[in-house]
Amino acid sequence: MNRTRKIRKSFAKPLRTVCFLNWIKSIAAIPYGIICAKLISGIVSAAISGEVSNVLKLSVFTVLFAVIYKFALSALEMLTALKDMKASQRCKMILYNAVLRSPLNMLFSETNGEILENMTDDLNTATSAARRLYPGLVTALLTALVYSVFIGVQSPVIALAFILISLLQMLPPIIIRKYMQINYDVNRDVEAKLTDFTVAGYEGMATIKLFSLDNWYLNRMKKIHAEAQSAGRKAELTGAAQSSMDSLVSNLLQYGMYLVVGIAVFAGQSTIEAGIQAIALSGGLFGSVKAVFDCIPEFSLVQKSEERLSKWFSDSGAAHNCVNTGPYAMSAQNVSYSYDSSMVLNNLNLNIKNGELALLKGKNGAGKTTLIRVITGLLPVQEGTIVFNGDSPSFWGDTLFYMPQEDIVFNMTAAELCEMLRHKPGISDFEEWGLTESLVKSSNISELSGGERKKVYLAIAFASNPKMLILDEPSNSLDSAAKETLCRKLAERSDATLVISHDDRLDSLTCNIYRLEEGGIKIEK
Repeated sequence: MNRTRKIRKSFAKPLRTVCFLNWIKSIAAIPYGIICAKLISGIVSAAISGEVSNVLKLSVFTVLFAVIYKFALSALEMLTALKDMKASQRCKMILYNAVLRSPLNMLFSETNGEILENMTDDLNTATSAARRLYPGLVTALLTALVYSVFIGVQSPVIALAFILISLLQMLPPIIIRKYMQINYDVNRDVEAKLTDFTVAGYEGMATIKLFSLDNWYLNRMKKIHAEAQSAGRKAELTGAAQSSMDSLVSNLLQYGMYLVVGIAVFAGQSTIEAGIQAIALSGGLFGSVKAVFDCIPEFSLVQKSEERLSKWFSDSGAAHNCVNTGPYAMSAQNVSYSYDSSMVLNNLNLNIKNGELALLKGKNGAGKTTLIRVITGLLPVQEGTIVFNGDSPSFWGDTLFYMPQEDIVFNMTAAELCEMLRHKPGISDFEEWGLTESLVKSSNISELSGGERKKVYLAIAFASNPKMLILDEPSNSLDSAAKETLCRKLAERSDATLVISHDDRLDSLTCNIYRLEEGGIKIEK
């Protein structure tokens, strides 16, 4: 299935009611316009004939009819707004679900700004088709047809002339469409870049101050703001150009309408009553034709937003995270990976047996982090295969647990984090690492020292007891007692473990030591 079609199908069900209510709300304007046109025509005819009582009756009825219609419309708009709010939240949850089900390498490669743009502007634009554009387009076409037929029955000349001059409204959106598409992409990209840089500055403000990078950060921020201002100016110019063209066409329609009706009545091709009704309906007719043509650039923006969101609805992804049975807990065969033209992993082979404790060493920049990211799925496998051994229902946590070198900083306590995990460590698991119950339950992880955070994640990692445990520099920031605990826990594990470390004290724990050199694995011990 086409990915954009998959997006539309995913959002269709929650938006169905909103679409229907918007269609009802818009379609009600058609009979209202026709009835009002007849009432206004009757009032003018009664006034010309000097029938004061009829003028008063028709005027009172017109006002009452308008009040009832507006009251009913307001109630319908309130209901639509409530349904729209619920539908928007459901669509957001559908997108969140798609994002969380996406391959890990996609999530790893996306920036905060790009994801934020997807979750806000792209989502709103994509769902606007079902919420507003489709009902608006159908209603506009139906309104144009009904009003044209109604006017044509009484005066074919006026109806034909109105249709012809209303076609002038097709010029602005067709001319502007291309620039709106370009501006949409540019603005989304610049907004994402600005968000990423702002968040990075917020998180690294102390580092910026420490290394006296104030001027560098501010100058870089100025450049990004300049890009945003440039994109914004282009968008404003595009909007101003369309607004000016719309204003010009609107004036041509207004004066052209009176000219057409006047000539038709003067030439005997229409009665005064028919001309008045045509004038009363002209706004609705011209507006509906304009709405049809305005959908042209709108739908192009929807298409762009769907294309940007389509990556999250792809069925392809990190399929290498497959699980089978065999002698190896993890098997990497003929794996190659390169950044641009720089080869980092070259036809690499690494097999970790069930129950094996393996140490992986290598110089800085040798590609250890790249290898681990490829194994865990943070980076896609460019060449080769990676297979894990396991029979558990969950890949992450049961078959594989990966603890990166950089500790994740959560604004919650360790106890709160454990409540969300499949395997929940007990207080005794943390106490093994020298962490007190008070610290686990009362202190946010973000408030802990580097060593304390490392102990929290090591306690969680070993308590999960996965088939394959991967630890990246686990002894960093640990005190002597915690390092002894680490060595003991590694020696006690009965399942496979892969440790990336420069700590020589771990060498005595295993006879399986591998070194990553020149893109390949060499057995050191």
